[in-house]
Amino acid sequence: MFVRRAVAGAAASALALVLVGCAEDEPEPKFTEPTSSAPSPTPTESETPGRESAEDFIRRVTDLANRAQVEGDTTEYRKLTPQCEACQSFADRVDEIYADGGSIEFEGARIVSIEFIDGSLNGYQVQRDVPATTIRDAAGDVQDDFAGGREVINLYLKKTARGWLLGRMLRAEVEE
Repeated sequence: MFVRRAVAGAAASALALVLVGCAEDEPEPKFTEPTSSAPSPTPTESETPGRESAEDFIRRVTDLANRAQVEGDTTEYRKLTPQCEACQSFADRVDEIYADGGSIEFEGARIVSIEFIDGSLNGYQVQRDVPATTIRDAAGDVQDDFAGGREVINLYLKKTARGWLLGRMLRAEVEE
């Protein structure tokens, strides 16, 4: 399994944050690998047409993180993750790379599965495939290169009057 340290002061660890999206380096619950690749209905899914389900929100925030890395604009991503420290650190690093004239070559993470794990905390375990990623400086020189791989993260969502927010993201270790 391929998991990177997500939040650290060193530049190499900060660049790894770009590869994995964002994940706080806190307690790492162990879960067995989910067997279902299709999201199952959960109590947090909306039954009203036009309302976004938790799973749809997770897909949307993942898409925004993907676009932020490719385009260098973290504005929309930040709006959905204002209280997620790891997410804000990720956005800060993306902003720094682009502000310095650099770029990120990244084809976007692809969600493999979303599994409801904790009703009291609106928790979801997400498996996603992260492609190879290259970070270049303003001169076009490679600053970091990541091979990519499978990532497993736990997301904790907050429901507000305006919709979902991502409150916290943690790495998850999966027994193989």
